[in-house]
Amino acid sequence: MINFIRKYLAGTSQPTPNNENLLNRIIWGQFGTDVIQWYDGKQLEFITEGYQKNAMVYSIIRKISDKVKAADLQVFKPVADKSRAKYRSLKYSGKDLSFHQSKVIKRKELQLIENADPLVDLLLKPNKKQSYTEFIDEVCTWFQTTGEVFIYGVGPGSDSRNFGKYSELFCLPTHLVEIKTNLTRLVMSEDIVLGYKLSIGDQMVIIPKEDVLHIKMVNLIWDLNGSQMRGQSPLLAGAQFLKKNNLGVEAGAKQNQNQGANGIVSPSPGPPELWPDAIEIERIRQGIDLKVNGTENRGRVVASGLPMQYTQMGFSGQAMQLIESLRYDDEKLCGLWGVHPVIFMPTATRAELEVAQKSLVTDVALPFLNLVEKKLEDWLNPKFGTNYVIEYDVSSYPEMQPDVKLIMEQYRDNETITKNELRIMLGWDEMQVDGADTLWVSSNKIPIEDAFSGAGADFGDFTGNPQ
Repeated sequence: MINFIRKYLAGTSQPTPNNENLLNRIIWGQFGTDVIQWYDGKQLEFITEGYQKNAMVYSIIRKISDKVKAADLQVFKPVADKSRAKYRSLKYSGKDLSFHQSKVIKRKELQLIENADPLVDLLLKPNKKQSYTEFIDEVCTWFQTTGEVFIYGVGPGSDSRNFGKYSELFCLPTHLVEIKTNLTRLVMSEDIVLGYKLSIGDQMVIIPKEDVLHIKMVNLIWDLNGSQMRGQSPLLAGAQFLKKNNLGVEAGAKQNQNQGANGIVSPSPGPPELWPDAIEIERIRQGIDLKVNGTENRGRVVASGLPMQYTQMGFSGQAMQLIESLRYDDEKLCGLWGVHPVIFMPTATRAELEVAQKSLVTDVALPFLNLVEKKLEDWLNPKFGTNYVIEYDVSSYPEMQPDVKLIMEQYRDNETITKNELRIMLGWDEMQVDGADTLWVSSNKIPIEDAFSGAGADFGDFTGNPQ
């Protein structure tokens, strides 16, 4: 690859046309045929060793997915071209007041689609076997586990006037999907993806690129195999913690499974004539069972007339350290998804849990939902001939409920909003009375030019007495 870089960037080659992309020429230029972008196989490991076998990884992903699927799906038609951007800039700003201000934009500039509509019906019932909640749960689980998700749209063929208007949506198993590309296309504006290959056992099918929505996390591995076209799972960065965590859990399980005798009583080093014979050993064992073992002997001090010693049986110090380090691994694994580990701590206080739950919504669930909203709109709107706003309503989250005191302090006497706008931010119904949608100003305030319109050149002193 370095030879290509030297050849095209060293300045010895012929001038490059303005519309040619050197990056594509360097990375893809040596290929002349179609290539399948195989994944490196780690996704199956992330599924089996992470989501399926690691309790902490499973708990983290389930916590995220359960929060994501709790958001109701709505579809709106924007009143103005800028309504969509204005609404989302406030909703996803991360600031409480901005989020509640977005409710006003939503109420006034987004029109809810309530009648029968093909796109709305598709999103609320993606396929015959899944509801919306089940579908978005699966989308989120694939994405958080493998770093990407493929959504497959099924609809009438190209000979139908409804071609492209899907009747069903499905999630494809990401570890069984490969991206088929044409690496001879050198201009960045041209899509090099030809389609997607799904292989299960000895069965294989090529799905047209137009029928698949690929949502992925950023992958910084760029190579001639096209690794950058695949998403990077959070577990790739935490692979060592995952392995160590699994080993620690396995070591603890083995300790419980193999736990037999806790120790051995043996003769203390001394003259052999003092060592007990077989009969005496049996008497010693019976004495230990009677006077040492059992809860009734808890805290009891016993004495022996023989020079004996006790040897503890257990795991090596290294194995015990591995088991003890599990709680630190849990914190690292939580950090891979941006989830606060306090959520999984049984000793956490209520205040700590409230902060952690709020962080789960604002730092994890909302960014994911924002990404899915935009991707679905870009993919489905052109196919259905619509300009809808796909919206996940997170206002029902307990963590996003309005802080009444904060809002009232900021807006109760604010003359730039109406009473109904204030009620919308508080999550209350609008009032259908005169003046509720009117801006009111204080009666003792007048424009500054009016304040000086009747004043002469001589204003008098500060006491109000004329000069």
